[in-house]
Amino acid sequence: MESWLAVYGNRVNKFGSITSVFGFVEFTPLYGGRLFKNVEITSDDMAFLSDNNINLRLPLTNMFVDEEMYEDNRWFLDKFYGSNTSILCSSDFLARRIREDYPDYKLEASAVMDIHPKDVAEYLKLYDTVVLPPSMSDKYELLEKIQDKHRVTVFGRGGCAYNCPSKICYPSISKAHKNPNTNRSVKCSKNSIPREELPPFLEFDLEKLSDIGFSNFKFTSSVLGWST
Repeated sequence: MESWLAVYGNRVNKFGSITSVFGFVEFTPLYGGRLFKNVEITSDDMAFLSDNNINLRLPLTNMFVDEEMYEDNRWFLDKFYGSNTSILCSSDFLARRIREDYPDYKLEASAVMDIHPKDVAEYLKLYDTVVLPPSMSDKYELLEKIQDKHRVTVFGRGGCAYNCPSKICYPSISKAHKNPNTNRSVKCSKNSIPREELPPFLEFDLEKLSDIGFSNFKFTSSVLGWST
């Protein structure tokens, strides 16, 4: 973790220090967004984050959480419960259940939900913060109209979701995690729906985003992600 932060942390010093890191700890079917392949944040990594006042974000962005799935994974929520941990959600059901049973968790509406700036105020009734999709990070006219910018995170560095017209990977990954013992394939529309070929990661204009009032930025890499 220390060496990883040394590489990526230098990219954002001008706009604030790294406040949180997100990635996979041990497996839970509640994961979504990216396919779980292995543990990315170990117990030693978590100790390092804690010692350096960096919070942990858990990407529990499965889109198909029901009561049975929630109850079966209470052990995971119990294990990582704390006021310095945020839960990224893309299921309002999961967010409401966590709010009821684990009030100290901070709840964040994930970019997986593909939230439009005009709908931010409605989502903030349930979530502490909202992450807009990377496709919004250069839509300055829409972003300027958001009222509670201090509760909104925009991408400073994002990936293929920027210009994906379908995002069929998200539900297919959620289904694969929910049923890990089946041979579900992860779907991608890249070969079936034409789009402009872009670099794997796009860097957005942090200075412009900062000037219009945003102070919370999200960054992705090929492994972990982090926020300022």
